[in-house]
Amino acid sequence: MPSTSGWVIYSCYGGNHTSPLAAGLHLGLIPRGRPLTLAALRRLPPFDRQTNRDLGRLVPWGPGPFGHQVATVGHGGQPALVRTAILSALGAGMPAPPGPVLWVDLYDLLTPLLRVGGLLSRRLGWVGPGQALIVRALEGIRPRLERRVAGVLAELARQAGFARVLSPDGSAGQVWYTRPQPDEG
Repeated sequence: MPSTSGWVIYSCYGGNHTSPLAAGLHLGLIPRGRPLTLAALRRLPPFDRQTNRDLGRLVPWGPGPFGHQVATVGHGGQPALVRTAILSALGAGMPAPPGPVLWVDLYDLLTPLLRVGGLLSRRLGWVGPGQALIVRALEGIRPRLERRVAGVLAELARQAGFARVLSPDGSAGQVWYTRPQPDEG
């Protein structure tokens, strides 16, 4: 079976909220189309656990559905840290990807509510109120984030030689990928 065999790196400001949610959606750890819960978000490895010292550090999540490795990174508003994260990971013994590196920056989805929630939880240590705001903010950006992740998965499927197929009832709620039949071109 063909694979993309590269990396997909989701980045956001702190690597705590938006990029872990994207990776969770990408890997199927968070179901699409269902309301977010704090319990589900807390199961994501770096969710609300990163500090400023972790900025620019690649967090590997494991293999995606098309043979690529998924990772997240926080860049603190300095996208050049993503390049540093990749080079640091390679220098630390992580094998170089045999395929392309797809960097998906989610900084543009940062909202004032998400900023305040992150500030309360990460900087001031008011975890309960901060995380409540974070869940609300992530739920607000979730439709755009799900579309972005779906676009990444569609591109990876295309690169791997798969075709996109909607669910049997024609809804876009569930998407499967299948190999194109010879007569489909």
